[in-house]
Amino acid sequence: MAKKQPSKKQVTQRKKKGGPRSGGGYKVGGGSDLAMYRRMLGDPCSAPMVASPFAGMGSSYVVRTVTTMIPWAADTTVGAVGMDFIAEFTPWNAPSFLQFGGVKQGGASITTFSGSYTSFISGTAVKSFRPVAACLKFIPSGTIAGRSGVIGLGYSPNKIYQGSTIYVPSQAMTMTLAQHPTGAVPHEAVWLPSFEDARFGTQLESNVNGVGSVQIVGLNVDATGSGTQITANGYLEMTVVWEWEPAVAVSGQSNGVVPSLHTPTRTTLNDVLSTIGDAGRFVLQHAGGAMAAGAYQYAQGVAHRRRPGMLTY
Repeated sequence: MAKKQPSKKQVTQRKKKGGPRSGGGYKVGGGSDLAMYRRMLGDPCSAPMVASPFAGMGSSYVVRTVTTMIPWAADTTVGAVGMDFIAEFTPWNAPSFLQFGGVKQGGASITTFSGSYTSFISGTAVKSFRPVAACLKFIPSGTIAGRSGVIGLGYSPNKIYQGSTIYVPSQAMTMTLAQHPTGAVPHEAVWLPSFEDARFGTQLESNVNGVGSVQIVGLNVDATGSGTQITANGYLEMTVVWEWEPAVAVSGQSNGVVPSLHTPTRTTLNDVLSTIGDAGRFVLQHAGGAMAAGAYQYAQGVAHRRRPGMLTY
């Protein structure tokens, strides 16, 4: 009688987690340097504040500021009226971080821009600073039944508008990434840092072109005239998370507080930005009515940037 051969046990190996994924995206934990900064970059209004992945060994304080401004234009109209405006928010150029111009609706060109606004950064306590996350919103505030007009949202890795140049709001609207009715929801565009944003600057450097900027363009937005000026029924809100170094004065001498030595994060700014993929969709992720209404459109070139994969938490 033949001996019974021992049966061979089949061993099934469990597939390892965290292997290559389609799209080549990063797999990172929810608490990693990259994930935490990317979260703050996409939600500067409420995400936990963290150190940036910018280059260098210096450390600094981190603070979040909010500045508001009501769009206006000089005009003699009294009562309800429409207005056009262009607003470009360039955080690194603080305190002149908002270039704004407005006119009565009707096709007029904008010939004058104003841009200096008081904030924490414009005070004497700040020696140097750099923005690490920011966003620009237009928040309607008039009666819903009386709201009118179109809001356009845009982003550029450098400054677009100059104060001494004439601009036509209807043409500026064509340069935005999305356009949608004023409606009943806030309209928000998120800022992304450019190469120049990564260095510490001072308040004397307030007209740098090679830094990231966010734009909001309004056409025929409902406004109210007082006889001397018209003001929009809504306001602009600028939120910035800053890294800043303090300045102190002792016996009439200006002395900078020496920041602590800080080891850079394990990821660089380019590591973070490379996970974004579709830049247009990222800056409009909180655009509200624009995305819901399907009015999102790509700027030329952005459509061809295929995403390499998003973060997984």
